Amino acid sequence: MHKKCYTIDKFISAWECDLFIDYFDRNYQRLLEHKVDGLNDDFSGRALCINDVDNQIIHHYMNVIRVRTSMYIKETFNLGFNEFVLPCNTQIVKWNIGQDMDVHTDTSRYTDGFNSKAYSQGDGQKTPYHYRWSSLIYLNDEYEGGETIMDDDLINPEKGKLVVFDSDTLHGVKKVGLMNRYTMPMWFTNLPWWYEG
Repeated sequence: MHKKCYTIDKFISAWECDLFIDYFDRNYQRLLEHKVDGLNDDFSGRALCINDVDNQIIHHYMNVIRVRTSMYIKETFNLGFNEFVLPCNTQIVKWNIGQDMDVHTDTSRYTDGFNSKAYSQGDGQKTPYHYRWSSLIYLNDEYEGGETIMDDDLINPEKGKLVVFDSDTLHGVKKVGLMNRYTMPMWFTNLPWWYEG
């Protein structure tokens, strides 16, 4: 496995995965009208941010998973007690059949200064500097394809598996087939003013 990428099988239960997928699907029509700021238009109607979750139980479960992931990042990357690992973007995302994502990074460069700004990539998409660590949890695995490309490696989807990596690591998604792919991506920062709350 890539030296900057770590995985844990069954990080969350199959029951939790199904709970998130069910909540997403039941709220899909509302999402179609909701555009998430900062996201590429391809994500409109397929990304549900934690702050838009109106069910207290779902919100609670997502928050517990954010905390567990944050603790795992601190331990895995050997961070000190006083070093921040704060969630700055937590979502449930639906990948429709035929969708993929080109290889990219989640941050253009790492900065711990006060001048964190969005950086315009070649395609015009804004990428925030403040993402330091990226993660995702596979919520299902019954589809074909949909592997995560991590530099030269492929990570196979397994329901409940957590993948964590530095946000400056090249990664992408292979084309999804047969069924829709659901994931819970989370991005973390060391900058307290970007804390998602």
